[in-house]
Amino acid sequence: MKGKGLTSEEITAKCRAERKKFKLDHVAPDEKEEIEPIQDLKHLQLSLQEAFFLIWALDYLTILHPETNVSFTLAEIWNTFQNAHIPSSVPQPNAPSLSRFDNPFLVFYIAYHHYRSLGWVIKSGIKFCVDYLLYKRGPVFQHVEFAIVVIPVYEDPEDRANSPTINRVNSQVQKTLVLSYITIAAESQVSPKVLSSPACFAHYSVREVVLRRFIPAHMRD
Repeated sequence: MKGKGLTSEEITAKCRAERKKFKLDHVAPDEKEEIEPIQDLKHLQLSLQEAFFLIWALDYLTILHPETNVSFTLAEIWNTFQNAHIPSSVPQPNAPSLSRFDNPFLVFYIAYHHYRSLGWVIKSGIKFCVDYLLYKRGPVFQHVEFAIVVIPVYEDPEDRANSPTINRVNSQVQKTLVLSYITIAAESQVSPKVLSSPACFAHYSVREVVLRRFIPAHMRD
């Protein structure tokens, strides 16, 4: 079989070289010098949760201001990430964050940090209408193991009435579906000042429920 033993990157490079040679063989001699090589640019995009995990948990990432090239402080990143879901043309690092325990960034980061700390490789699950996908090694090596849906659970029922529903379950996801319940502390019991730093993570907890498809014809035994 052609390409046997080659990696996907080597096969791609080989195909590009063949196409480039074909183009050079079918142009006029005076036009060959005008052909410029096409750069293969790959961009790495991080979600807010991925970026903050690298900054706070691993101390492995620094974010620079695009104009001044000055690094943002942890407090500025903390406020900016919490305010990211608010419609705004330009993020304001110095703007105070919304002091709510059910802030979307905090809720999803708790789930991300929980599974990432357990050694799972986490990817976005938007393709399967879920929040996260869990891999043992990564999508390059194997298929997804679990699909995660993040669901906030309020200790105080009155807090739920003030917040919209964040997640929904798609019943047609053909993966092992895990409902990850993030328990949100009651606003009446915890001071909002705790939300001024990542120390607030200690007031959250994670509980998982695994859903399986029930097929009567195959599960009678």
